[in-house]
Amino acid sequence: MMKKIMLVLMLTALILAPVINFGINYMDEPPPEIHTSINNYYVYTPENFPPENYSSEEDETTSPPEIIIPPLPEPIHITLESLLFYNPSMESGRLELPVVGATGWAATYIPLLRLPYLPVTVNEAPENTYNDDLQEHEYNEQLDEYYERSETYDELDEVLSIDYEQFDEEYTESEYDTYDTPSAIIETLPPGTAFVILDTHNEWWNVQLPHGATGWVISSMCFINLPDVIPSIVYNISNAHFSLLRSSGFDIPNISGHMLYNAWAFNERLGRQEFIVPALYHTSHRLFAAQQAALRQGDTIVVYEVFRPHATQQSTVSNLQYLIRQNEIVEAALNTPPWSPNWFISHGTSNHQRGAAIDASLARVTQYELRFTGDFAYRHITGFTMHHMPTAMHELHPSAATFTGPRTNIPADTMTEGALLLQRYFTQAGFNPLASEWWHFDDPIGISIARGHNMLGNFNTETIYSVIPATYYYDYDYWQDHS
Repeated sequence: MMKKIMLVLMLTALILAPVINFGINYMDEPPPEIHTSINNYYVYTPENFPPENYSSEEDETTSPPEIIIPPLPEPIHITLESLLFYNPSMESGRLELPVVGATGWAATYIPLLRLPYLPVTVNEAPENTYNDDLQEHEYNEQLDEYYERSETYDELDEVLSIDYEQFDEEYTESEYDTYDTPSAIIETLPPGTAFVILDTHNEWWNVQLPHGATGWVISSMCFINLPDVIPSIVYNISNAHFSLLRSSGFDIPNISGHMLYNAWAFNERLGRQEFIVPALYHTSHRLFAAQQAALRQGDTIVVYEVFRPHATQQSTVSNLQYLIRQNEIVEAALNTPPWSPNWFISHGTSNHQRGAAIDASLARVTQYELRFTGDFAYRHITGFTMHHMPTAMHELHPSAATFTGPRTNIPADTMTEGALLLQRYFTQAGFNPLASEWWHFDDPIGISIARGHNMLGNFNTETIYSVIPATYYYDYDYWQDHS
């Protein structure tokens, strides 16, 4: 009897063994990872960003894969005419989507005007320049006549800085256009004031504020929300969800891993949650040119930061200084000749506060979708692999340097093929690389504009009012619902 029982147990064990083994093997398998290492790349989708950019101890001893850089087209020369958005219903100008319907912000104190300020000589002034009873077609014809006599880009900026009180003393109201007077100013917009763009004409935007007021602003003194006009770029504003800022592999207290400001909201124009990414309007066109060059070669720019609020900048500076005082390794690294801590974080107003600096990496596009907003189609990147870069993003260390020193254009030994390709896309679009950070690129003309208008970035941009380009409208109730 006992032998029969033992035989039955042995047969049962033999029958169940494969099932038991299968179960054990299944349970021992690790869960699927979001970031899979393939050929020294991290593979992930925009909805699942890794907490850090490409970096690991194993990668330090593994040479990056060979990347063949295809030749790029001739450098893109951007003129004033190429920056203008002439007809939002027919074309998107030098951006992927129309400016109309996008969110913008006042980058400094700017006047909101009843009509565009277009100076004319006294003897050229028409008898009726602004009349509420004027028929619409006459009004438009009169505006077109004035647009033909508009001054150049730089002269318009000078006009907006005019001393209106002194101007009023020199001329009587009957001698010049009524909208050349202080009474033509509806209100002065403080820095950071958000609005939706209703219409454009040359350098001017017709905008609507959250409380319903409408008027004209000069675009050169404004920021624009980049995802509204260049949606093909992959946006991962790390400081707005999980700051990657570190130094020599050490966390910066109160900075690393923290959300430093809020820049994430539902974008009605794109129909999805997206980062809020303000940039100087001039800078947006140069970034567009860089992205188009990347897309032509099967790449995409991945933007990690553009505008950084002044308060965030100062907090980063103070906490990094604390880390330097407490950590000899960090102190020694950031003071390695020819570098100093100032090369890795600006102690004053940085170009990020001016909306004229881009922190970016580069990825290879593996998948994209064609999406629509209103009557306009755009490319939405849904899959990509990151190019190999010298360091992790925002690793403040000499190994992140672009060049061997501040006053040379000799590439640093740590620069990878991916970093050199990223640099080529940006420099051919008119950006200047920062010598100490492979990811940082400055728009020199944008910086000049920002400095001339005292743009300091003393504000946050947490709300957007973007709408579908074909369905923008003057609607006070809309603003009440979105405020």
